[in-house]
Amino acid sequence: MKARLHPVARWAPLLLLPALAGCPFMPTKNDKPPDPVPVFQPRTSPENLLANLKTAYKERAVAEYESLLARDFTFVLSPEDAGQPGMPDAWGRNTEITVHQKMFDGDLVQSLSLDFMAGQRVFDPVDHYWTITISNVDLYLRGMTPDRPTLTTYRVQDGTSRFWFRQNSWNATGTNEPVWTIVKWEDSPIEQG
Repeated sequence: MKARLHPVARWAPLLLLPALAGCPFMPTKNDKPPDPVPVFQPRTSPENLLANLKTAYKERAVAEYESLLARDFTFVLSPEDAGQPGMPDAWGRNTEITVHQKMFDGDLVQSLSLDFMAGQRVFDPVDHYWTITISNVDLYLRGMTPDRPTLTTYRVQDGTSRFWFRQNSWNATGTNEPVWTIVKWEDSPIEQG
């Protein structure tokens, strides 16, 4: 004797299609793939630190940016910036982090991008640190500050900067390779747009 399907059983697959189409677990044509997770390199070389610098700007990742800086980090302003009223010649790590917290703030800064070409690593016998000069620096920032709520554009084109790096005595997690940090960043003359 041949088994007969109940009439509801024959139609069940068709009845379930509309329910499955609206199911949040089923992919639809309008679903876009999730954004890729940003890839930060292990901090085991100056070159990796510069790659992470670009990624930190792209992702506006303050904690990652902060991890690149040595405790005794110094940022040396360009002569044009240092020559502005009230501006210092240089500042330390805490000020640098505060500046980048504001630069990476999506409510204050609508557009932010950074690109550059890294040169070769060179040993500085005076400071006893490895250095890399970056060129073709292209920085674009459009935003405002809490005390100046007007949108302003800040642009560096074809700039240069020099970085000094320290190889530390501790290793990167899960490796036998030492962690590197940025000790100093010296900005060259830049122009404001």
